[in-house]
Amino acid sequence: MKKKIILINILLLISTSLIVYKNLNKFNNNDIYFGYYNGNEKLEEMPSKDNTENLVFDYASCDNGANVIWDEKEWAPLVKNLSKSKTKCTLYFRQASGIEFIKKLVKNNDSNLIFDGTSDNNIRYIGASPNNYIDIGNKDSNGESILWRIIGVMNNIVEVDEKTGNDNIVRSHIKLIRNDSLGEYSWDSSSSTINKGIGVNEWSNSAINKVLNNDFINKTNLEGKCYIGLNEELGKCPDWENIGLDESSRNIIANVKWNTGTFQGQNIDEWLVYNIYNAERSNHTGNELCKSNGGGIFCNDNVKRNTIWIGKVGLMYPSDYGFATSGGEENNRIKCMNNSMNIWNSDNLNFCNSNDWLYSSQIITSGKWTITPVNYENNAVDVFCVRHNALNSSNTNGVYNINPVIYLNSNVDIISDENHDGSKEKPYIIKNN
Repeated sequence: MKKKIILINILLLISTSLIVYKNLNKFNNNDIYFGYYNGNEKLEEMPSKDNTENLVFDYASCDNGANVIWDEKEWAPLVKNLSKSKTKCTLYFRQASGIEFIKKLVKNNDSNLIFDGTSDNNIRYIGASPNNYIDIGNKDSNGESILWRIIGVMNNIVEVDEKTGNDNIVRSHIKLIRNDSLGEYSWDSSSSTINKGIGVNEWSNSAINKVLNNDFINKTNLEGKCYIGLNEELGKCPDWENIGLDESSRNIIANVKWNTGTFQGQNIDEWLVYNIYNAERSNHTGNELCKSNGGGIFCNDNVKRNTIWIGKVGLMYPSDYGFATSGGEENNRIKCMNNSMNIWNSDNLNFCNSNDWLYSSQIITSGKWTITPVNYENNAVDVFCVRHNALNSSNTNGVYNINPVIYLNSNVDIISDENHDGSKEKPYIIKNN
């Protein structure tokens, strides 16, 4: 008899817990009391799923041994292990991180955001003019904001600790490109005895890499050499004190591994967006073919080639340019994805560029460099760039626009409100945790 009573009590307790667990979405069970906080600030009620403050659930604490599982889809707490009446659970919310903010936008079917369908399934801003402007705190000498734009949320990015060199953390990071060019410069150049004075298509060794990761990032005019042609012809570098990164913006940049691989062959008919995304992540280098073909006057450098570079400031990938198009409509985007990017300037594909925010007037007047080398049979001096209204390639001594690209630290918050909607006039701002 005693065993039966105990068993009945256990069943009743389980039944009660399940009922409370099931009914919590209605918040109408008198045995549970809820408190809500935004950090240390007490809230009168639980924030709604689409709250304008961009608050997200952080964690919860309950007394009487109960605990909470948060149901993101239903935007509701599910209480487990409820064994006593008058149980209180406190739900803590916080400002959404920038990554969470963008993920929330894409879940709400923002027409300017899309999952790219790659193996990493990154989130990309697409279209002719999405509201993806952001103020990272970078100011010029007049105190005016230097705006950047959000390329998207990139997944499976490997962080590298600057002090220890540890590279065992893989996270999602927001990727930005500077809205305005730093100017038109050569990607690299060299003495006349190396690759006929054109330069070397290895990013880690390139002149513009050294400029970006010395002068630009540190606001100095000491280290970099800004080339504008053959045989190390020097141009005038920008005033880094005016347009370089200041300390506050410098501290939000992640030190990560960048992919600097390229295609195995040189068939330009295969420059499809997804193909090039995979090529960027390959182990093929920019001198592989010409070295195996015996070298020559445009392939005589002895620079070690790498397909991974660790650092903070780079350039866009060719695939970044490709994925940024909306095509104007879904069917047109599919056409862009299924056609080689080197023919996007043809009459029947002109909607690819006209609906791509990474294509701009800068490209019409000159071009824009990418970070990725081209693997040709007869030279080790070519790099992908966007020019002549399509993806193209150029000798490294060519003179095109330099738009720095960075990854933000994963804990950086994006603040969005009525005064910061991502437009150029009201850019998003950030708060670094």
